[in-house]
Formats: sequence, structure tokens, C-alpha cells
Amino acid sequence: MDLRHMWKRRFEKKKELCELYLKMPPEAVLTRKMGTNFAVDGGELARAQWFWERRPKRFVLSTERALVILILCAAFWGIAMCLSWQETIVLPGIACTLVAVMPAWAYLDAVRFARWSSDYSRAIFRLLQTAHSGGE
Repeated sequence: MDLRHMWKRRFEKKKELCELYLKMPPEAVLTRKMGTNFAVDGGELARAQWFWERRPKRFVLSTERALVILILCAAFWGIAMCLSWQETIVLPGIACTLVAVMPAWAYLDAVRFARWSSDYSRAIFRLLQTAHSGGE
């Protein structure tokens, strides 16, 4: 039982470390891992920096946007109830379309972030493999 807890703690630390590196630029990762005096391959540093600059800055569908869309859908529905039958077909249709598209937006965000985090993690791993203490 003690061995299982040891492995669990090790996995949690590794996961926390990986999540931390996803929030840091390559130079900060190197400084945190190796201190201030280090030498790296310039190509690998440029590659990691390239991935860092292309990180997803904002999600297409954030929690706030989803809430706004749902509020708008409720407002459309309320307006449709107050209008005649012709308008009640169009407004709920728009609202239902927005609600139906929301999972696709969320999936797009998840795929985009997963792809970026995988590429950036590999770039950081390669960068750390080429780094050594005692820079030139």
C-alpha cells in the first residue's frame, strides 16, 4: 500500500510539473530547470520558442461565451413566445443552431490545445536534452 502511494505522488508531481511547463516560455523552463548558467542548441531553442508563440491564447468557446449564448437563446425563446407564429419558427431555430454548434466549438478548442501542448511538450523535452550547465 505504501508503494502505491509513492507511485501516485510521483505521477501527481510529474503531472503538475508538465502543467507548469505548459504555462512557461522556453527560457523560463530552462532557467527553472538548470539555473541561470546553461548552454543550449540554438535551433532547439528557436523551435520551442516558435511553438510557444503559437500557443492558443483564447479558446473559441469559453465559459463566459457559452453562458452568453445560453442567455441569448433564452431571450430568443422569450421573444418568440411574445410574437406571432411566423417569427416563432425563426428565433428558436437560431437559438437551437447556436446550442447545437457549442459542442463542436468545445471539441475544436480541446483538439487545438491538445495538439499544441503535445508539440510544445516535445519541443521542451528536446530542448532539455540538448541543454547543459556551464554556458559558453
